[in-house]
Amino acid sequence: MSRSLLLAPLLFAPIALACAGDPHPTDELRATSDAPAKASTTRRAPTVVVRDDLFPILEKAGFDGAFALLDPATDTLTHVNTKRCDEGFSPASTFKIPLSLLALERGAVKDVDVVLPWDGQNRMIESWNKDHSMRTAFAASAVWFYQEMARRVGEEALVRSLVDFHYGSESPGGRFDEFWLNGGLTISPNQQVDFLRRMRDGELPVSKPTLDATLEIMELARDDHSVLRAKTGWASRSTGPDIGWFVGMLENDGKPVYFAILLLQNDPETEVFWKARRELAEHMLRELGHEPPKPAPATK
Repeated sequence: MSRSLLLAPLLFAPIALACAGDPHPTDELRATSDAPAKASTTRRAPTVVVRDDLFPILEKAGFDGAFALLDPATDTLTHVNTKRCDEGFSPASTFKIPLSLLALERGAVKDVDVVLPWDGQNRMIESWNKDHSMRTAFAASAVWFYQEMARRVGEEALVRSLVDFHYGSESPGGRFDEFWLNGGLTISPNQQVDFLRRMRDGELPVSKPTLDATLEIMELARDDHSVLRAKTGWASRSTGPDIGWFVGMLENDGKPVYFAILLLQNDPETEVFWKARRELAEHMLRELGHEPPKPAPATK
């Protein structure tokens, strides 16, 4: 199925959430910690390493796009397609990372396992059509749950967080409960990896419990040596190509690298696009010497 049948109505139509029986106490909207805002550590800009010899990996799969890899151990920022690495695009559902941080910090939910009831409205992604906690909503990328988080946090706090987190263009440019999908907020692959590094290093104005909980729900895979934490994103526009993301951090023996893959394609096939984001990102990581966790062995 193409994105025109699946995603265009999904991303442009407002998604309502019935909140009957789910009160929002004023006390829960106050910040849950007194953690002061931390200024980003002043660092020398990393050395940029251009690896456009890897761009054919994207081309052969039928995509334009880019890949950025920030490696603190070597103080390098690797670019595959430097121009695109500097270019801003809608964050789509990768914005669920900072929104999770903000929602937890301000008590929009008490923890990642608090379940909110589904409103009974059938949406086009079947896995959304049920009750969700933040843990399950993050994994399913359930838009309705995170729109409710935005409403509980409130427009003023949500917009201010873009500046406090130094996130992307820092300007929403649209409805406060959906601007990350079809508003004016943009972020580049370079900005994605910078945000993730500052997040993991504790440089954002959130408490350690908030950070730890968000890192926990980001985890996709681990083995004895590696941990992969990441989030997908997909934005569909009325004009121009679809935007696909897979952004996150890979730790090998405790040493992190931060990555962001950007895929651009006109009217992509849904299943192919979903799978390609992670598959191509892991391919790039391996080419650059960073092995993702191996799949667990099958059990009989």
